[in-house]
Amino acid sequence: MLITVFFLLFWGWAFSLEEPAINAEQCEQGVAEVKEQLASLQTEYDDLKLVVKDYKTEIASLTKKLEDADKVTAQEVKEAEAKMQKKHEAELKKAIANAEKQAEKEVAAAQAEAKKQISTAAASVETEQNTVVATESEPVVAAEPSGDVSNVDLNGNGQVTIQEAKDAGFSMPIRSSHWLYPYMQDNDGDGMVGE
Repeated sequence: MLITVFFLLFWGWAFSLEEPAINAEQCEQGVAEVKEQLASLQTEYDDLKLVVKDYKTEIASLTKKLEDADKVTAQEVKEAEAKMQKKHEAELKKAIANAEKQAEKEVAAAQAEAKKQISTAAASVETEQNTVVATESEPVVAAEPSGDVSNVDLNGNGQVTIQEAKDAGFSMPIRSSHWLYPYMQDNDGDGMVGE
């Protein structure tokens, strides 16, 4: 602005050199125009100062709002993080509880299966022991089907002798489980005839 004023003054001075005959009235008129332009520039300068001041005020206000928003955002972030952590902790506790329950069920099922297998094994061992005891005490003889005693009792007295049983093809001894045993005489009462 100041440059413009100097330029106008210089222009007026240079113009006055070319026209030596400038009257006072023209000079006053030129000065008045320069003053008017200067006043107009001063008004614009003052208006710009007000605009800049308004902008500075608005920038300060926006900066404060931004700082407040940052504070609120930081607090909200902390609260959100705390909520998420609590939620994750709750989910983790729930998952652990579910896993423990599942593990307890699996352990109980495994224990029940183990007891069942132990029981089955014990019964199998007991059966094997009984078989071994039975095998050691008396040989296993295949059960023979019921027969007709008249084919063995050659003299027809209803009593089968050892010789009659041997002649009919039976091997000795005849045990109490054999169908022929009731027709024979067990003198020592040990459940065997012809030992």
